[in-house]
Amino acid sequence: MKLIDIHQANVFGLGAQKFIVGLIREIHNCGGIAIDNVYLNKLFPRDAYSGNHRFVYVRYCLGFFSRLAEIFFWRFFRKNNNEILVLGDLPLNTASKQYVLCHQSLIFKDFSKTSIQFYKFWLFRFIFKLFLKKHDIVLVQTEEMAKNIRVHIGSNVNVKVVDVGSNYFGWPDFIRRQRIRSNKAPNSFRIIYPSAFYPHKNHYLLNLITYKENIEIILTLNQDEFYSYDTAVTYIGRVPREHIFDLYKEVDALLFLSSNESLGLPILEAIKCNLPIICPRAEYTGHLSPNNCFFFEIDDPSSLERAIFRASEKISAGWWPNWSFDESTCRGSSTVIEDILLGRVDAR
Repeated sequence: MKLIDIHQANVFGLGAQKFIVGLIREIHNCGGIAIDNVYLNKLFPRDAYSGNHRFVYVRYCLGFFSRLAEIFFWRFFRKNNNEILVLGDLPLNTASKQYVLCHQSLIFKDFSKTSIQFYKFWLFRFIFKLFLKKHDIVLVQTEEMAKNIRVHIGSNVNVKVVDVGSNYFGWPDFIRRQRIRSNKAPNSFRIIYPSAFYPHKNHYLLNLITYKENIEIILTLNQDEFYSYDTAVTYIGRVPREHIFDLYKEVDALLFLSSNESLGLPILEAIKCNLPIICPRAEYTGHLSPNNCFFFEIDDPSSLERAIFRASEKISAGWWPNWSFDESTCRGSSTVIEDILLGRVDAR
C-alpha cells in the first residue's frame, strides 16, 4: 500500500473543488493507495474523504504572503517522507516527490507589464521552475494546459493529462433535444452564465452591450457582487451544482465569457446536456465545433452582442445543436490518477 499526502489548502474555486472531490473518490476506490496527511482549508468538505486521515487545516492569515511562505519553507516545517499530491497549482519546496495539479490558466496569460497581474504570475512561473524537480509530475486537465506547461515552464517537464470522467464530475442524466419554453417567461430567450465573480470571468462585458427585447441573462451571482445597468440580467445567487442541471433543462443556451480556463466545466456540462453555447474564441474553446457554438471576440462587446442575437434568431427558428462524444471528452490522451500515482505510466 502506497502512502501519500494531499495538499489542497489553496483550492477555493468551485470547479476545482468539484474536480478534486472526484479525484479523491477515485484514489479511495483504487485500493493501492492510502492517504496519510491532508492539508486543507475550512471551506472544503471534509466528508469528501473516507477513512482515517490526519487533517491539518491551513490558514493564510496574511493572504498571498502566507501562501508564499508556505511554499518556500515547506520542507523545513512539514518533514515527511510521503509523496505528496499538490492540488493548488504551485509546487512546494519539498524533498519528496510531488504531483502538482495545475488548473490556473492565468499563470500562462500575457499580462501588460503595467499590471500587477504580470508580476504575480511571473512569480508563479518562477516558483514552478525553482521547486519542480526532475522526477516530479505536473497534472493538467486538458492537452491545451499541457502545451502551456511545456512552453512556459520547460519542454522537459513531465506532464500528464488526468482523465476527466464521470466519477470526477457527475454528469447529467438527460440530453436536450429541443428548445423548451419557460412557463415563467415563455417569450424570453433565456441564457445562463454559471460563474463565480472573478476578474477573468469578464462579467463587465454585460454592461457594454445593448440588449434586444425578450433577452434574459441569468447569473449565479448576488446583485451586490456585480451590478448590471439592464433589467435583462437576473440574479439567482450561488447555486449548488445539482441545481444547475435543473436550470440546464429549461434555458435556451449557455453563455460563457471567461478569457482563460484550464477546463471550462460549464462548457463540458452544456455539451453533455446538448445545449447551444455562446463563448469566446479562445484557446480552451478551440476544439469546439462552430456548428454548435456562437463565437465572439473577447475584446469586442459588439461581437458578443451579435453572437447573442444570432443564437436567439437561430434557436427561435427551430435549430438545436447536436454535440458529438469527442467534443465532450476534453480530447487528447489522458490517464487515470491511480496509474499516475502508482507509476504505471511512462516517464514522459
